[in-house]
Amino acid sequence: MPTQTVSIPGLHGLRHQLAPVPPGAAPAGGAAKGGGPAGPFDAVNATASRENASGDIILKLVNVQSAPQVIKIELQGASGIAKEAKGEVLRAEPAALNSVAEPVSVSRRPITLTNAGPSFTHELPQHSVTVLRLKTR
Repeated sequence: MPTQTVSIPGLHGLRHQLAPVPPGAAPAGGAAKGGGPAGPFDAVNATASRENASGDIILKLVNVQSAPQVIKIELQGASGIAKEAKGEVLRAEPAALNSVAEPVSVSRRPITLTNAGPSFTHELPQHSVTVLRLKTR
């Protein structure tokens, strides 16, 4: 399984690990695993930061693939993370857009996780941007 590490000030790093892609999910022609666009990039991109005032860890996760991606998030050096985390997800097909007829075709929705901690798994919807706020105090 591929692993990516992203440095986080005040933490040792964020590492997310992609779950295996089911057989047959990768289209022919050299496209990336997960059925998304071909290219020299990962199926999931992640960044993280810590808000000094609250101590919260803010994760930003992007899944560019046309299939959901299960990731394992390991926050090395973080402690006291609450089990419940809140955030928002924006998911739409790449060509989707809002219009007068459909003003909320592309819109964010709130999410709540109940398994957050220094190490947890989460499924990212296809073609999505997810922002999570992990409480540490």
